[in-house]
Amino acid sequence: CASELPSDAYCYGFDACTPASSRSGSSLLGRSQRTPQLEDTTLPPTELLNTHADRCIPSRSSSNLSTGLALACLEKEGRQGCRFDSVTEEGSSSFERLLYNELIGSSKSSMSYGEEIANAAWTPPKRSLFCYSLAPKASGENESTPLRLRLSGVDPSCPNASRQVRQVPRTPGRILDGVGLLDDFYVNVLDNSKNDVLAAGIGCAVYFWKKKRCGDIRLGDRTCTSVSWSGTRLAVGTHSGEVQIWDVEASRKLRTLTGHSHKVCALSWNGPILSTGGFDGNVLQRDVREAKHHFAKLRGHTQVCGLKWEPCGQHLASGGNEGSLCIWDSHSSASKPLFKFEAHKPAAVKALAWSPHRRGLLVSGGGKNDERLRLWDITNGRTRASIRTGSQVCNLAWSENMDEIVSAHGYSDNDIMLWKKSLKNPIAKLRGHTGRVVNLTVSADGQTVITGSGGDETVRFWKVFPPAPSKVSIEQSLKNGPASLFRSIR
Repeated sequence: CASELPSDAYCYGFDACTPASSRSGSSLLGRSQRTPQLEDTTLPPTELLNTHADRCIPSRSSSNLSTGLALACLEKEGRQGCRFDSVTEEGSSSFERLLYNELIGSSKSSMSYGEEIANAAWTPPKRSLFCYSLAPKASGENESTPLRLRLSGVDPSCPNASRQVRQVPRTPGRILDGVGLLDDFYVNVLDNSKNDVLAAGIGCAVYFWKKKRCGDIRLGDRTCTSVSWSGTRLAVGTHSGEVQIWDVEASRKLRTLTGHSHKVCALSWNGPILSTGGFDGNVLQRDVREAKHHFAKLRGHTQVCGLKWEPCGQHLASGGNEGSLCIWDSHSSASKPLFKFEAHKPAAVKALAWSPHRRGLLVSGGGKNDERLRLWDITNGRTRASIRTGSQVCNLAWSENMDEIVSAHGYSDNDIMLWKKSLKNPIAKLRGHTGRVVNLTVSADGQTVITGSGGDETVRFWKVFPPAPSKVSIEQSLKNGPASLFRSIR
């Protein structure tokens, strides 16, 4: 024990190697009155290990940090067989240069002790102690010097140092005039296709825009209340209850579907199956390949204002004006929903979005009387998260590029909010609309969120998300093995 402790070590409270029976005269609040006599210890080594002493403060005055620094540098460079005196001299000069650079703020040149004393009147530049910035380089500082230790700040060679925080632009990249957009909570008149063609239903027409206006279709005397793309086909719901199917490239109406007695507020495609929700409370299932206008009728609401198919096509979510949320199973012929949630009551449930990253996750938003976002796990029928947004939730979208959610709001903030899927705190708030943001869709590349407001009659483009991971890089990672795949995907 005596050989392992420094000669000038001392202990607070008790002597380090004195048995407990002899400590009756020691002070517990200060240093022991008796000088430690480590060399007179008579306890066997086995008993010394079992003796519990107070903390020991060794003295490092005999440690030679400069020599240790030089030996560490030599070992890293692979230099062997150096004389000890040369190592000591080199370490001493290197250690002095390091301390001079860190404490004074500039590189130390080779000058004599007298010259250093003569230059002692030099005043170093003022630097903020708590400022995260690199010190300015001195003129003539060698970039290739091996002595590049940094005692403060972040080491650029650290992998986490290169990680950058994503900046979300707070202003729209483009604003289009949307004169005539309906300021109606129960309409969905904005949708973007996979070919990046934006369809906007305004009045008795649907206008198309792809970097510039590229056409329109006329609906006669029918007012557009909802639109939804499927490839180059566009479904248009009207206030009279009709649903029109158009081939946009040929500018030709394919057919007109009936079945609703009131306006069609929501449309959602699942392959060739088109689901339509009306203000009459019915959800009609239509196969556009068949002559029949619908093959099933689902009844779960007094008025349907939201409708969304799960990306895998297994479940259909429908929201009602009475505040209920229904989940329908596509593989079941039952006329009753698989789940019926009423947590949003009495507010209307229009905003719905399924997760494209994991099956069974659905986020829903309540109207003015609820103002909450709720995350549902359909596999067990439970709520995973819930948060109050402070304003009416009008629309939702779940990003395919990032596992994040965008919500569009109405009374009273009229803003767009970006959330993590945990729904704990918003990542960003985008403001610019002066009316409630009823319509929301996402561009084909998944980077831009497109919002429309009938209150200010504008359509705004917000570049919120980064590009999607390249499929080429993922395929290359698969060829290189699973380990490289895990390194490339966070």
